[in-house]
Amino acid sequence: MTGWQMYWILMLDNLCCAAAMAMILCGGIGAFLLAMGHGESNRKALMAGKIVLTIAAISVLLAIFVPSTKQMAAIIVVPKIVNSEQVQEMPENLIELANEWVKDKTESLKGTEHEETN
Repeated sequence: MTGWQMYWILMLDNLCCAAAMAMILCGGIGAFLLAMGHGESNRKALMAGKIVLTIAAISVLLAIFVPSTKQMAAIIVVPKIVNSEQVQEMPENLIELANEWVKDKTESLKGTEHEETN
């Protein structure tokens, strides 16, 4: 994975937020322009309102279909782990050892958090 790919994966959350803000902003402006464009005298406002609402619709699609950083990480990592021959052939005692280590670390973190709150 290149640095450029990593950058864009980390920026996915920001892209979703920007799309949501653009959706709200363009939706409001578009609705206002369409309201102003009623009638023959304001054809330009009507056309501008349609363009802005089209941009809002594209923003909605971006906000819906662009995955978050966590989702993209799962999309990239999980298939590699699941399809890895090394993972499928790991000895059972190694998996148990890893589970014990994770359990110990989570318990020590919980103990640290409990001490900080008191």
